[in-house]
Amino acid sequence: MRSPNRQAPTRSCVACRTVRAQSALLRVSADAAGQLTVDARPPTGRSVYCCRAATCVERAFTPRTLIRALRREDLDVTPAAIGRLVALAGRVSQ
Repeated sequence: MRSPNRQAPTRSCVACRTVRAQSALLRVSADAAGQLTVDARPPTGRSVYCCRAATCVERAFTPRTLIRALRREDLDVTPAAIGRLVALAGRVSQ
């Protein structure tokens, strides 16, 4: 049981750097094969967080941003994969 004085975990958006509660952000991670996924639980390694705002999703889900933030060169960052990721984020954020 959580103590009443304990604060919720916070994370910063990879696009706008705004600090928010972890539950208010989208979580993007990559599996061992380099496939990107949104809000996968349990955590599958290094992940980044992004606001649910459309402008942040557009800025965060670019190949350069994801490769740098996830610290991996072997990511599937083709336009089709990025489009799938944006579609998943849209479905999760609603």
